[in-house]
Amino acid sequence: MFNLDLQPIFTRLLDYNFNVKNPISNVIPQNNDLIYKLIRPPTNYETASGIFRIILNCLMKAENFYTLQNHCTDAIVLIQDRSKAYRLMTVFEKNINRQCCMHKRRIDMLNNVLGQLNPDHYLHVCRQLTFELAEALGTLRDLKRKLLDEVGWMYCLITDFFKINLKNIDNSR
Repeated sequence: MFNLDLQPIFTRLLDYNFNVKNPISNVIPQNNDLIYKLIRPPTNYETASGIFRIILNCLMKAENFYTLQNHCTDAIVLIQDRSKAYRLMTVFEKNINRQCCMHKRRIDMLNNVLGQLNPDHYLHVCRQLTFELAEALGTLRDLKRKLLDEVGWMYCLITDFFKINLKNIDNSR
């Protein structure tokens, strides 16, 4: 279905010299092994980030070929896949501000596509995109609320600290 230039990736995946007679020499170091990274689900940010970059690279190449003008439904699926990649990457991100930025990117790309589609011809797709957009906006709202609660808590601590210090200054006079 997709006409991607995956030759360099497959060459790197298959470019190992296996020795049939000595299976012990066929041990591949798993730290930098692309196959190992793609087979195992990521457990930390670094591994997830590497897989995320590979996915984004492939999706961007596909999006250059499948445009909204020429292959509309395929382009929309690719954009939804890119949105899903960002959504899944936020699971591994600990910084709330960066999570918000990733969801904002999702919102921008989905909103951009939704604005270009004609609902008369692509009603089902528009509904899917609207649902995904609403989910991204809800998640962003929750993250912002969490961030605001943390800042509000810190503000209360700072205010209490200054009140205590003002009392100490008044008592010392």
